[in-house]
Amino acid sequence: MIFLKRVAVFLEYSLVNTPEKVSQIINYAKQLGKLTKARIYLSDKELVQAKSVVEIAERLGIEPIVMPVRDVMMALDILEEALQGKADKIIISCSTKLIPALAEAKANKEVIYVTWEDIPVEIKNVVDNAVKMSQR
Repeated sequence: MIFLKRVAVFLEYSLVNTPEKVSQIINYAKQLGKLTKARIYLSDKELVQAKSVVEIAERLGIEPIVMPVRDVMMALDILEEALQGKADKIIISCSTKLIPALAEAKANKEVIYVTWEDIPVEIKNVVDNAVKMSQR
């Protein structure tokens, strides 16, 4: 019997701001295992411009989290998943502000950082794997 790894995805809208990027990450996550949780975080100010991204995200099973201070909620969700969640792997696209949460998550789960830009050195040092996606 083959056991699929369970995968959780946490995305920051400012880094994953097109429907294509959202789809690309979800496809990547599904290659790694069964998607157990997926969220995209955006501020209430970003919500208007993010309409097409939120629509595709919801169709792909991603829960939009809209908060004035999204970084705090995203960090809490990452830590909760790392400490109590069912996922074996956590895929994250976030700013360097969340490095402490990434480091703590790595102590408990496999953490994969995904981006389309150059991968910051400080991120490479606190995750298990850093993936630079190709632009489509």
